This record gives sequence, structure tokens and C-alpha cells, in this order.
Amino acid sequence: MFVATDDYFCHQLVAPHVRVQLNDPSWAERAFFTVSHPELLALDIGISMYPNNDVIESYAVVALPSDQQISLRAVRGLDEGRWPLWAGPVRGEVLEPLKRWRLTCERNDAGIEFDLEYVARAWPHETKMPTLVRSGRLMYDNVIVFQPGRYSGWVDVRGQRFELDGLPGNRDRSWGIRASGEGRIARGLVCTLFAEFEDVSLLAMMYERYDGTPVVRSGAVTYDEGQRVVPVVGFSHDLEFDHDTRQLTSAKIELEDAEGNSWAVVGAPSYRLFLAGGGYTSDERRRGHLGVPFWTEDWDLSDLEVMRRVDNLNDNICHLRCGDRTGHGIVETILGQHERYAVAPLS
Repeated sequence: MFVATDDYFCHQLVAPHVRVQLNDPSWAERAFFTVSHPELLALDIGISMYPNNDVIESYAVVALPSDQQISLRAVRGLDEGRWPLWAGPVRGEVLEPLKRWRLTCERNDAGIEFDLEYVARAWPHETKMPTLVRSGRLMYDNVIVFQPGRYSGWVDVRGQRFELDGLPGNRDRSWGIRASGEGRIARGLVCTLFAEFEDVSLLAMMYERYDGTPVVRSGAVTYDEGQRVVPVVGFSHDLEFDHDTRQLTSAKIELEDAEGNSWAVVGAPSYRLFLAGGGYTSDERRRGHLGVPFWTEDWDLSDLEVMRRVDNLNDNICHLRCGDRTGHGIVETILGQHERYAVAPLS
């Protein structure tokens, strides 16, 4: 079957775009956008296409400093077209590849609406994740491309309107297989830093086993002057978690880049966004398995039982400092059993 995107000069297989490399149902193309400020709101937007499942799924998750989170997810079939990218009220449009996207959400029962433009502020950085095979099955083979940018436009949350004018943030594009899920982990730590300062953006991904053995170390320093991306080659973290809630309370992350510069970033969360609301789980709620055309839920994150139920991959929205620089960003965490950071067991 020939589709609209086949007219672009970007084929990687001797087949139309409806065919992908492998027939695993978890194979997906994804776009993820983070819009956040420690004193305003956090908004995560995602659009995923599952070619082997014949669906496109979207989500929009809003968290407010008042400990309120509103989540929506939507799904549609690919028989309604692969382009443009939309599912339910959420739509993403590429205005200029690697430079500009438009993101919109029409009025809906969740009460989330937005019309935003993302403009890249630097060149992207590619992170190739390690391949995972279990019992002979390929479980994880995925590439992620991160890119800092600025967001302008508006967000409306049940009548509360937020105007944004060049708010620094980040986005990623990924594709491949994630059959193992994206939610809770029994053992180990995942910690990702997105630090936004006026002239520079810092990225660091740190995945490690129960005993602190590194599995993934990847990052970059990206400068606003254009295509200058300096890889990060040294990583360390000093995190504090509340034992009972399992939540991050402070972070110090030290990086060294390939040019010999040191970057010590410190901060503490103002509030949190729980990505379980976008389907980042390992159970029947996971992305690609929504099962209904539209879903929405409200969470009171001041309720410990609610927090423990939805705890998995969490965005901690922080004011950040790095030397004389002040900015903001996200420290994203998943914590299982860990020798260094002992917290209450998962509920």
C-alpha cells in the first residue's frame, strides 16, 4: 500500500512506508515534547505510531504546582491516514524538519487545550540505547534523538490560561522496539537531566543497575549558536529521595564534556508530573494498548496512596543552578531497589 509520506525521499527499506524493519507489535515511531516551568505548569505531549498494530496514539499530561495532574490519551486506526499526525484532540505538525513543530489540542472532556509552536534552539543529539534480548526475543532496540528548543503560544487548563513566549524546553524523537515496557523497574535507577539555561542546554542520561554499575551514560552540551554539540564524557549523581513517598527531593548532577569543561547542576523539585498518565507503564495501561478511543483521569498528587499507585517514570520540575547560571528543567527518574538510594518498596 502506498501512502502520502512515500512521496518524501526518506525510504530505508525496499518497501512502502507502511512496512517497517521488524513485525514486532511494539515497533513504534514517537515524538515527545516537554513544556515546563517550576512556577507555572508542566505539559508533556506525545504522539506515537504503531505500524504493526495499525494505530496512532496521543497523550497530553498537565501537572500544576497545586499537586493536581490531568491526563488524557487517545487512539485511532491507521485506516484514517498516517499523515497528518493526530489522535483524538491532539495533533502534531512538522513545519520545518529539525527546526519547527506546531502542537495543538482541541477542546475535550479532559479540559486541556493548547496551541504551541516548538522552535529548535540547537542541533539534536542522538542516543543509541543498548539492545536487550530475553529468551531469544528482541525486547529493546531503540534510538532516541534529543533536541532543545523554545515553546511559544498558549495552554488552557480548565479555564486557566498560560501564555508562553520562548519558554526553553526539550523534545525527543525515537523509533524502534520497546517490548519490555517503559514503566516501573524492580531494580536499578534511571535518571535523566534536561537543564535549560539562557545560552546552553544540558542533557544527561544515566541508567544503572542495583549496585550502581552503569548501563547507559549519554549526554551532550548544546549551544544556542547553531550546530555545536559537545558530548558529555563524565557523569556522576548525588540524589536524595523521601523514603516513604519514593520521590526525589534534591539532585546534584556533575558532568564533564569532551572539551574538558565541568558542569555541576543542582536543584530541587517544585512539583512533579507522573508519566503513567501518558501510558509509560509496564502493565495493561501501557502505550500502544489503550483499548478505548479516549481516556482521561484526574489525580490528587497530595494523596500518598494515589502517588504510590502512579509512581514510575516521573518528571521532577526544578529550578536549576549551574555555577553562575540559573535556569530550570526536569530531572526524570525511575527508581527500583538500589544499594545507594533506599526507599520504600513499590506498592
